[in-house]
Amino acid sequence: MLVSKGKKLNVLYFSCHEILEYDDLRMLVDAGHNVFSIGSFMDKSSQTMDLRKAKEEFFQKNLFEEFHKTGCSLQFKTVTKEFCKNFDLVIINHFPILFTVNRDAFGDLPVIMRTIGQSTHLIEKEYSQFADRVHIVRYSETERNAPGFSKTDSVIYFGKNPNDYLPWRGGSGGLSFHNGFAARNSISFPDVGTWQRINERTGSRLYGAWNDGILNAGGVVSPEDMGTLMQEASFYLYIYSRPPSYTLSVLEAMMAGLPILAPSAQFVVQQGCAVDDAWFPARYEVPTFLAEGGGATYNTLDEAIELAHTIQNDRTMAERMSKSARATAMSRFDSEKIRQQWADLISSIC
Repeated sequence: MLVSKGKKLNVLYFSCHEILEYDDLRMLVDAGHNVFSIGSFMDKSSQTMDLRKAKEEFFQKNLFEEFHKTGCSLQFKTVTKEFCKNFDLVIINHFPILFTVNRDAFGDLPVIMRTIGQSTHLIEKEYSQFADRVHIVRYSETERNAPGFSKTDSVIYFGKNPNDYLPWRGGSGGLSFHNGFAARNSISFPDVGTWQRINERTGSRLYGAWNDGILNAGGVVSPEDMGTLMQEASFYLYIYSRPPSYTLSVLEAMMAGLPILAPSAQFVVQQGCAVDDAWFPARYEVPTFLAEGGGATYNTLDEAIELAHTIQNDRTMAERMSKSARATAMSRFDSEKIRQQWADLISSIC
């Protein structure tokens, strides 16, 4: 269990992604901090808990009431000076506008601007305009000193709790998690057509929201069902979407010990990913995660199918990949290590 070096803090958290929000709130609450999140876990009465089951400590009823009484806006995610008197620290995910519109209200509060892999030169230019006022935490080393990017004060990866995942067994074909696949076809690698051709030869399944009409696609699944699916899948057929260095789904699959089958940077470029101010091959970090043996990357459709069949038919190799994927995830993304990195950072600025 994390032992925070400093005092227990009241944290104002601006969310942009429900599952990331859940992971962060659990981390901060477990460290003893009180957190008020402007996001999916703001109001207990409207919490559906479809994706993650919230902890009671996530909800701050008194602060929720004061949020509205002091003139804050949920629609625009703006807060007032009066409301900010309740806090010791502000954490903002991704959107620079949330700092800009709330700068006066924050006063002298320490502010962490945390990236999530969606930066472009335009967003980074906005970061640079107030870089002297915030502590910028990168979610990946590939963003450090990237061309056209603002400063980097710290690098802290997303964290996953290893106890949330069942021991891998394998045997039921491939598995993918991806939302809105058809709508995001132009920025997804492999694209829908290529994924379906791999699926036809390997018996893979796709889960996620807004995937109606795609063969072998299911909907959103509960965390419990998600755990079972990952435990029983032969391999994880990773669908990369630009521009992030990595996405949460591949971290979860690695932590579950799934052998990972991912597109190479070469494949991503060949399939039409533009190299521009939002993306460059070195930004894509998943091949680095797999370099220690937790999976394989492919350069062509035929190579993807061949690798999938090898994983399905060679149990010894699959088990070796599984152990390596889990070990890499533990060394890089174990939530206990990530919590300590956050604790060190927070104690240094608060």
